[in-house]
Amino acid sequence: MSVQKREMRIYGILRAVIYLIIPISAIFILDLLNLMSFSLGFIIGILIFGVIGVIMTVLKHMYPTGTAKNSALHFLASIYKAIYIFYVFGGFTSGVELGYYQIETQFIIVILGLKLLAWLLLSFYLINSLKYLLEAIELRGTRKGSVVHQKRTKVSIVFKVFSILAMVALAIYLGTLIWSGTQIMPNISDFPLTSYDNNGTPSDYSDDDYNITFAFSLSNNGIYALRDVFIYLEVWTTDKSTDPLALPPYQKIGESFPYYSSSFSSLVDKSQGFIMLFIYPPYLPGLVENYALLEYRVILRTYFGGIYINAAFSVESPWLPLNITAL
Repeated sequence: MSVQKREMRIYGILRAVIYLIIPISAIFILDLLNLMSFSLGFIIGILIFGVIGVIMTVLKHMYPTGTAKNSALHFLASIYKAIYIFYVFGGFTSGVELGYYQIETQFIIVILGLKLLAWLLLSFYLINSLKYLLEAIELRGTRKGSVVHQKRTKVSIVFKVFSILAMVALAIYLGTLIWSGTQIMPNISDFPLTSYDNNGTPSDYSDDDYNITFAFSLSNNGIYALRDVFIYLEVWTTDKSTDPLALPPYQKIGESFPYYSSSFSSLVDKSQGFIMLFIYPPYLPGLVENYALLEYRVILRTYFGGIYINAAFSVESPWLPLNITAL
């Protein structure tokens, strides 16, 4: 049985691109743009697994298809891919739940729970490995298409069908997930409703109540609903104000009532909701009389298409004294 040197070289180069060049390039670009940071241990792990993956690819193309040796090497390669996926999704990292990623920048922190996707990929490669294992057993001492092979029971065909169905289902899931994500369109009103109560003491601001109500809408024309939606806002001071004593830097001066919805249904043109933000009374005198730059911190948690999303981001906005506004 001749060794396929040409195929070994071609597929080895292709796998080197997939296992090494693309991941390392992606890590470099994400780190350069300050979108994600990766530990040195993770990068070294990617390099080690990538080199092993290239070697496995070269070996599995050593023998022609339709032979027991080729199927056996494909079986080992599929097992290795499952281990590689398990590693990439954090399966070997102590204290980290499978499929959880954290993306952190200067203004946003996002935690993605991709456990469902991780298990789908693992299941696909394990089914694929069983297909090649059974095929290797069936081809022992013969070749595909020979009389002896044709007479043997071909259980591997069943797993081959399962493998194809799993691949199609995975492709449909990923495609619909990405498409549905592009169909989510949130909108926050530019004109919030405000309420002010001086509690009968116009000259004393310390006992006043000042609330802001934001109306928002969300269009979800995709096929996956947003479930267990939790939204929470906080108002913080920055180091920019005309009176740092009245508005001390980096203090929380207000927050919203937590907003919760069990579901924003799919294929719905518009769903509406309200978020009420109230300011702590001790800081109202400072807001009445001073200019400032405030930071609004938003926390969002939800499930979408089997993915858990926990996002926290901040937006800075200038504040005008209340005594020169409508109040």
